[in-house]
Amino acid sequence: MNSQAIGGVYRYRSWRNRPELVSETADDSILCENLKKMLFLEAEMTLENLGNNLTGRLKFDDQNFLALKGSASHDSPAHLRFQGSGLVGEPAELLVYDYVAWLVPAWPHGVDQQPALVGSVLRTIAHSGGTAKAGYVASFYAIKIK
Repeated sequence: MNSQAIGGVYRYRSWRNRPELVSETADDSILCENLKKMLFLEAEMTLENLGNNLTGRLKFDDQNFLALKGSASHDSPAHLRFQGSGLVGEPAELLVYDYVAWLVPAWPHGVDQQPALVGSVLRTIAHSGGTAKAGYVASFYAIKIK
């Protein structure tokens, strides 16, 4: 696998690891609210992969992002391990998260399959105020859009 398969722009979504069903109702508005409660973060992730080095950015909005830095193996499936850190918000607060992910292998006869990463994210340091504790884990997937 070449490094071009990993590099690119992704739509990133992380999810709280909660076991309850979100589809217990036929009411679309309640279903939507239940899904919003499960969504941890939606962002744009850009990855650059040169050999085994990985850099990039997890962009929340026009001003807030985490700089990403780590490594990628090109086994099958490709394995990524990286850390995101940055000053985010107003007043600025240091956020640090660790990520592990795998590139989903392509199905031989798959139709319209997009390159995707799946993995988990760990809050490395607590946010100020004590409401977001270190050690929190969420699952994520990222679909390549460019």
